[in-house]
Amino acid sequence: MKVATLNLNGLRSAYRKGLSKFIQCTSPDVFCVQEIRIDPAAMSCDLFFQDQYRSFFCPSSRKGYSGVGIYTRFDPVNVITKFDNGEFDREGRCIGVELEALWVFSVYFPSGSSSSLRQEAKFRFLTAFSRFFENFEDFARKPVLLCGDFNIAHQPIDLKNWRSNQRNPGFLPEERDWLTQFMKQRKMLDVFRFLYPKTVSYTWWSQRGKAREKDVGWRIDYQITSCALADKANSAYVYVESNLSDHAPLVVNYDL
Repeated sequence: MKVATLNLNGLRSAYRKGLSKFIQCTSPDVFCVQEIRIDPAAMSCDLFFQDQYRSFFCPSSRKGYSGVGIYTRFDPVNVITKFDNGEFDREGRCIGVELEALWVFSVYFPSGSSSSLRQEAKFRFLTAFSRFFENFEDFARKPVLLCGDFNIAHQPIDLKNWRSNQRNPGFLPEERDWLTQFMKQRKMLDVFRFLYPKTVSYTWWSQRGKAREKDVGWRIDYQITSCALADKANSAYVYVESNLSDHAPLVVNYDL
């Protein structure tokens, strides 16, 4: 099973830049998307890729902002679009589909970089996210795969200029420690780093200062899952050739 995840920075924008070609070239079985910035009611038919996928979305109540979705070739057993937190449910931060073999979630964490108020919101989100999965009864029954933009670089290897970013949102000690503890407590692994412990590969670049051209990036997009499912991952790569958004897709192949 091939799973891809990408922050689109706008579904319409990514489609105009060649999203169809990316899907054709990589042919993911499950494609998790973040920051769709559109309500499904306003989407044209071509954005659903109905000839290949079933699609499910959790948009933001605020127009042109946030929102997540999942395209899947498999018929889901169940779909959830809320994680029991009104503030962040309204922002369209999380959607999950239950497939026969596992749960897949598409998640979009707040950035925190725009203001101290948004950083406070990010910390509230981390607490709410942890609480949701503490109470998620299916955790013990099926593997859970979390895909998306976490807006956190976990280790120094995960961003180019880690020394100068230690006090900046996305690489704060509190954020990094939260991610460490979240995975440790649930016996989960960052699949890319599990497969490639020393590989430097980024998934997001600032749109300033030719950051992408110079490869001054951050690895903030993840596929995080149980140890058992991570063991079934046989390869992973960042599709750096893509210029669909300021992020690059992360693609993982699982023996499922």
